[in-house]
Amino acid sequence: MRTFTLKIKDNKTALFLEALIGIIPSIEIEGAKKRVESKLLEELKEAVKEMKEIKAGKRTAQDAEDFLNEL
Repeated sequence: MRTFTLKIKDNKTALFLEALIGIIPSIEIEGAKKRVESKLLEELKEAVKEMKEIKAGKRTAQDAEDFLNEL
């Protein structure tokens, strides 16, 4: 087994770890699971915030067809 040390900018860390874990599922990364879970929690909080803004009329909802076309 080998150990590598990488320096990655904070704003790119979660994306890098998600990609790395996706490519090599058996890889062990110290603290990676916690960081990915933290990123997921951030994204869920943002989604709830957006839903509240839509309900309050501060933001318009996206049409489902447009959403699916983006995918």
